[in-house]
Amino acid sequence: MKNANSFWLIAAAFFFSCMTITLRYCGQGYFFYDLMFARYLLTSLILLVLLKLKNISFRTEHPMLIGGRCAFGVLSAAINTYLVTQLPAAVAQCFNYTSAFWIVLIFFLTFTIKKIKFPLIVIAPVVVGFSGILVTLNPRMEAISNSMLFVCTIYGFCAAQSSLFLTRLGKFNESAIRVAFYFSVSSTIFGGVLSLVYGSDNQLRVLLDPMVWLSVVFLFLYLLSREHGNALLNSVFMFLGLPFVLILGFLCLDEFPKTHQLVGIALILTSAVFSYFAVGKHFKSSKGV
Repeated sequence: MKNANSFWLIAAAFFFSCMTITLRYCGQGYFFYDLMFARYLLTSLILLVLLKLKNISFRTEHPMLIGGRCAFGVLSAAINTYLVTQLPAAVAQCFNYTSAFWIVLIFFLTFTIKKIKFPLIVIAPVVVGFSGILVTLNPRMEAISNSMLFVCTIYGFCAAQSSLFLTRLGKFNESAIRVAFYFSVSSTIFGGVLSLVYGSDNQLRVLLDPMVWLSVVFLFLYLLSREHGNALLNSVFMFLGLPFVLILGFLCLDEFPKTHQLVGIALILTSAVFSYFAVGKHFKSSKGV
């Protein structure tokens, strides 16, 4: 791995963890869609200024790819914001790591359809990863909220699809700032629509909250580091942020995952690591990838 890629993926993991902590703090007083609207509105304004300063056109040669990035990215951002307001910071963040085995599953299904044979071991990280989700949410295997299980599961899928679109855009040398801008605007609209639908009146208050502004700073830095680095690597290696979020969560929020949650996180991390080192290289070396 190149040193530049190493720097960007560590930076992305760190900023994402800082964003999670500040968002978790803010989430105790606002609905997730209010936070989403405010944070991405402010981020869009910052990115708009950057576009003007760098004289980058709004026009793109790859509208479909940016549309896909926005669609799955917005869903991923919405679910992430919701989970952070509902779960301890480290637990909420760990579900982002599930994108790694979703990517493996997507590749595996694609190659299966193409009738390319692979050993069954390639689905091992998928099984381990989903087991981690179940253990984290439901350690006693009792009744569990189907909605929460669905949300946590689909989160990784949306994050994985978003990463794959980013990878394609990177191959076409699409402007990172332009991609981040359209994603941020889409997220703003999504959060704003939900605020209107649910009749929220917190928009002004949340926009003036200094902690929300701090969260925006970390969000902005995360978006830039993610867009500049290798998108797929940044997604897979996002688990590098776990030490950051565990330490910051304990110091800033006085919260730490329970034993069963740590076990679930460990399973998800194991799945993410295996997905890249054992399976990712196998897929990359395969014909037609």
